[in-house]
Amino acid sequence: MELASADDALGLLRAAWSGVFALLCLGIAFNIRDVAFRIYQFTMYRGPFAPGFGFSPTLIRVVGGFLGAAVFVECAVSVAELLQ
Repeated sequence: MELASADDALGLLRAAWSGVFALLCLGIAFNIRDVAFRIYQFTMYRGPFAPGFGFSPTLIRVVGGFLGAAVFVECAVSVAELLQ
């Protein structure tokens, strides 16, 4: 695959970054190495302002799943546009 211009290279970089971010978000959603609880614990005990009622590791996993799915679709669309 040869890149025709700098815009193609930038598009490829954007697709790669989106892919990495999607994997990180899906890792949070699937709770790899109990990361959702670690994020929860960090924000509850080390932040200057503790989050309020309703903030839980489950919410972190759900938001990570939705965000990961959305960014994964964006990555797939970017790669499809580059391959045309």
